[in-house]
Parts: sequence; structure tokens; C-alpha cells
Amino acid sequence: MAVAVAGLLPERLFAAQSDAAVLSVGFAELPAPGQSVRLAAAERVLAGDPAFISRGARVSVGSYHRAAKYDGRPGKQALAAIFPAFGYEPSRYPRYNAWSFPGTAAVRFTMPVTAADGLQLAARGATETRLALTLGSQSDALKLQRGIYVIGLRESPSDALPAWSALSLRRVDDGFAVDTTAFSYIVVTVDYAG
Repeated sequence: MAVAVAGLLPERLFAAQSDAAVLSVGFAELPAPGQSVRLAAAERVLAGDPAFISRGARVSVGSYHRAAKYDGRPGKQALAAIFPAFGYEPSRYPRYNAWSFPGTAAVRFTMPVTAADGLQLAARGATETRLALTLGSQSDALKLQRGIYVIGLRESPSDALPAWSALSLRRVDDGFAVDTTAFSYIVVTVDYAG
């Protein structure tokens, strides 16, 4: 079962669906080395950056942290990049399986960004949730900006929606970390490809 987020307020969508693979998405600008920054709910970003259309996106998946309550327990998480392509139905767009737990180390790749589709990712756990980082300014959508997206993952129906504004992101030796152990998350950095 796939859950799409286009046209719905992501915070409310994920909170209402206890089987969605994503709890919510946080956003922050890239912190300077040794510094931390406050996170915000990603749908609160005002507008997408149209410069991505001509420059493309460089996406880095560099950090994963599992909630303390799941340490040592079996589980699987994955993140795929979705590439819109002419001649394909959206459900059949080509994919790049960029990252998975257990298994994959940090990865970096580039991908095109289109005005219609923005940048698309799919998070998979027990189910799949599609994330569209758009170029528009709709209040009910995730917007594409240069920065860091923290994808809060749902591993069980009891996982609670993060209060992003109460959390900080900091650089650590092996990537980034959020000051919580309450939920599992993937850190995705997005910048211009060229």
C-alpha cells in the first residue's frame, strides 16, 4: 500500500494514518561545523526554490538513527528516489533504491527536478509513503529548498508525531543527529547539483 502526500497537509496526513511509513518531516538549513540548528516542520517552509529546475538536485542520505525502544529488534527501512519519466504512469516511474537499513552506508546521488513533480522520494517500512518536495508555495505541501530534511519514520502505530520546533539538529562525526531517541529517522541533505 502506498500513501501519497500531494494535496494534503503532511503533518495531519501522517498523524491520521497509523500505517504510514513516515511520521512527519522536519527541515533545517545546513548548520556550520560544530553548530546546531533548530528544526521546523518541513511543510512550514514558505516556497520551493525554482533554481532546482535548471540546476538539478544533489541528494545525500548520510545519517540514520533508530529509536531507543527499537534497538536490537528486527526491522527494515528504505528510501528510494523516484524519477518522473515521459511515457510512464506515476506509479511506474523508475526508482533508485538509494538507502536501506540494515545494509546501506551513506550515499550521494544527483537527480533532475521538474516543475510539475519537484523531487520525489519514497520511504518504506511495513508500507510505503511517497514524499514530494515541490517548487510551489501551497501551505499543504512539502517544499524543495537547499537544506536538511529529517524524515521521521513510523515503526509501530504507537510512534508519536514529532514536535519539530522543540528539536535541534547538530553535525556529528558521521553525519547529523537530532536531539531525540523517541523516534527513528533518516537525514537527507539536498543541494544544487550544479
